[in-house]
Amino acid sequence: MTSKTAGADTQDVTTASQRYGFRRAYEANAFHRFQLIGPSKLSSEARDRGVDCSAFSSTFVPELERFDREGAFRPVLFETVDSDGNDLLVFRDEVEFRPWQEYAVDDGVTKAPRPLYSPWQLLYLERCC
Repeated sequence: MTSKTAGADTQDVTTASQRYGFRRAYEANAFHRFQLIGPSKLSSEARDRGVDCSAFSSTFVPELERFDREGAFRPVLFETVDSDGNDLLVFRDEVEFRPWQEYAVDDGVTKAPRPLYSPWQLLYLERCC
């Protein structure tokens, strides 16, 4: 793509749809080696790596939501359903923060959001805890 700016040619102008984000990574199967994990697995993996989040161990999901709201630690995506009940992925880097209850899915036992994280995010979780 070429655009003209102040009489000069500018090559390779990147638009928002061309940026490499979580959707493109997911669609390119970039998470195949290290599958995305939910809060329970994230918590246990953090504990196994010596990350101490024990101050809010019983409130881990609400704390993850707070981290997301503050922009400190965001999930890669949410697994949810659309208004017709079809599976839907919401990539967190494409939307503004919304209360996680809006992403909640009823599995017949509980209604809860399903955020998923990359195991690589464990590298900086400790800075949030």
